[in-house]
Amino acid sequence: MGYSTWTLSGLTLNIESINSIQIPGTIKQKVGKVLVKHAIVGRNVMDWELDCTGILTGTNKANEKADLESLRSNLSSNALVNGMHDGNYIVEQLSFDDSGDIAEGFYRYKIKLVEYQQ
Repeated sequence: MGYSTWTLSGLTLNIESINSIQIPGTIKQKVGKVLVKHAIVGRNVMDWELDCTGILTGTNKANEKADLESLRSNLSSNALVNGMHDGNYIVEQLSFDDSGDIAEGFYRYKIKLVEYQQ
């Protein structure tokens, strides 16, 4: 199983697959636990949207899962370093497939990152 290693806000992510698209840039606003995107007419900026799947492994995987859930809950801007889409991103969506992976020694997850460039 091949994967690439990314760093998001100090967390190491093992990414198995990625679907990256550029979308028209928006102004992002946190309203409660929801990220609201406002389109600005005439704004000449494109944002990256990264849909990824990955795995958390090792002895700290439960803590890393909680850390990722915290990033999603806070909807804050986080530094991403992956060599291709380096920048600041917000965790817009996060889900874990907890169906038996714990016994296998890993957590499988899906994450959607949206570039943040106000």
